[in-house]
Amino acid sequence: MGGQACVFYGAAEFSRDADFAILADATNLGRLRRALADLQAELIAVPPFGLSFLRRGHALRFRCQHPEALRVRVDIMARMRGVDAFPELWRRLTVLALPDGTQYGRADPPRIRFLEDELTGYVRLRVGGHRVIFAEASVRGARQIQCLFAGPRSTVYEAFAELVLDELSAG
Repeated sequence: MGGQACVFYGAAEFSRDADFAILADATNLGRLRRALADLQAELIAVPPFGLSFLRRGHALRFRCQHPEALRVRVDIMARMRGVDAFPELWRRLTVLALPDGTQYGRADPPRIRFLEDELTGYVRLRVGGHRVIFAEASVRGARQIQCLFAGPRSTVYEAFAELVLDELSAG
């Protein structure tokens, strides 16, 4: 779940992994095993692959060997400190649709808000007293997140709106 931290700190690089929050039960564990087998994913850290570890809050980390996902790291979690339990995350699941019609499901925690009016297309992330404005796009089939502005809550909206309006008037 470190991608949001990358956005917050303005990193030019992202974590290059895929994080999954799952419901830790025997049925999902079977589905997960099949999906990881399709990805030719290998467990790369302790603990061992097991339901009891997921239920205690441990992350399972894998590295994919499939040619189409070569070396992509996959992190699986069922409980995360400071995050609601999976049933609540699932209840808040929303579907994002890109302009090309591609749809992605994702949990929409209260700290993320899709902006409106002249800021439509941008997303706000609340991190403590700071706000991060970013945009998501699909570039050649890959998800891209662009961090556009980060700063204290007291200044972020006015400054970002000014930047967007300047960009629109220049274009």
